[in-house]
Amino acid sequence: MHHKLRNFLLLPATLMLFVGLSVSPHAQQEHRAARATTFSNLTFEIATDKKEFVRLEPIPVTLTLSNKTDHTIPGHGALGFSANLVKVFVARNDDKPHEIQQLSPFAAEVVVRPVEMRPGESFQAKELLALNLGAVFPEPGAYRLYSVLFDPNSKQQVRSNTLSVHILEPEGIDRQAFEFLQANSKDANLLSGRYLSGNRKAQNALEMFVRIFDKSVYGDYAAFLLGELYFEQEEYDRAK
Repeated sequence: MHHKLRNFLLLPATLMLFVGLSVSPHAQQEHRAARATTFSNLTFEIATDKKEFVRLEPIPVTLTLSNKTDHTIPGHGALGFSANLVKVFVARNDDKPHEIQQLSPFAAEVVVRPVEMRPGESFQAKELLALNLGAVFPEPGAYRLYSVLFDPNSKQQVRSNTLSVHILEPEGIDRQAFEFLQANSKDANLLSGRYLSGNRKAQNALEMFVRIFDKSVYGDYAAFLLGELYFEQEEYDRAK
């Protein structure tokens, strides 16, 4: 009697173990599939069109989010600095990377919703590192940059590749333009556009800079910024 009772009690445990073993591979497969379709499995890349810049020269960067997997993954296209879902980190030589505290001179409040990214799909944004460059790159030398992108809920993230840039001491007309930027704009931020809106003194400085230093490495950035300012002021002929 005791032998039969013991076998009866052991039977449910045996069945549970059998069911657990039979279900486990399927559950593991579902878990792997779920992990493969998370935001962190997307590919985030940062690139620039050249590797050498003089001090205070704005740095154009291209940010690309791609789905290089075989699964559809929720992503988004809010790669611009003003959306506040991108962080950029910088390090000089072998120093520990630190976050650039402010990327955009004009932060925007935007609502970002996930977008289903099918295999092979991508989003891209072109941005400009132009704010507080004297603090971000305080000395000439080699620097490393990488970026981190967050999902719309800021709960998951994906890190980019590392980008190497070399900051040079300006010479000739570039040196004169560099000294003008330091002397005629707050924190040498004239080319970021941060203090231009409604600031006649800053606008005068930018107009003078474009007239005198249009042939410097900063010239194209300054001229484009001035054109944008004229456009906002509805001075379309001057903007052209």
